[in-house]
Amino acid sequence: MKARSRHRGQPRPGTPATTPDVHADKLQNALRLHQQGQLDSAEALYREILQASPRHSGALQLLGVIAGQRGQPQQAIELIDQALAIEPANAAAWSNRGNALLELKQYTDALKSYDRALAINPRHADALHNRGLTLHNLERTEEALASYDRALKFKPEYPQALNHRGIALCKLGRQSEALTAFRRAVVLQPDVGEFHANLGKALFELRQLEAAEDSLRQALKIEKTSTAFDSLAVTLYQLGRFGDAVDIYRQWLAFEPDNPIPKHMVA
Repeated sequence: MKARSRHRGQPRPGTPATTPDVHADKLQNALRLHQQGQLDSAEALYREILQASPRHSGALQLLGVIAGQRGQPQQAIELIDQALAIEPANAAAWSNRGNALLELKQYTDALKSYDRALAINPRHADALHNRGLTLHNLERTEEALASYDRALKFKPEYPQALNHRGIALCKLGRQSEALTAFRRAVVLQPDVGEFHANLGKALFELRQLEAAEDSLRQALKIEKTSTAFDSLAVTLYQLGRFGDAVDIYRQWLAFEPDNPIPKHMVA
């Protein structure tokens, strides 16, 4: 079970400037568009702000966030570093810098950025959560779990942190505790297939096979993934329903024709 997704949280400019921001209204409009996923429109407004005020740290930082969302983590770091040179006590910027480094798998540097964010704002739930993901990737599972727990202390209804808490608990052999985390994540965000799949895998490990089947089928209704197909087929084999298992392998093969596992199982 892998900790594969991260949660960036809603884009925000960070700590307010000490002097009045003459671009505050435009920045708020850009943020609204950004949070609605209208990245091109938000970018245009951020660039308008920077054309008038080239040292506007909020606009620089949020352009960096957009670069990260577009799969350009190195450009994100460059923009966020410009923002931090102007406003070094910006927890959101340090957190977003960590996100870009996490995307680049530069885990040690990502951890340093998250720690800088948390030195400024110890209650920054997104930084705590993504710090946990970084620690998980560094195989420091106990520390990752502690970071997820801190995130949930400040933001109890945080489905991504609950999901990753469950993954860490499973890795530590604490599947019964993981069930509680996965179930809560599913309640909070029932339209995420990964949450149902992870719940199903934990139920399988606890030999609750019928319940595991239900969760894995729900995962596949939401999002077809090789992990969910594989887990469901194995669960059906364990239930002695070999024909149903082969049918799942056939569905998997139709979804991923080049995958050797279902190809072998239906041969």
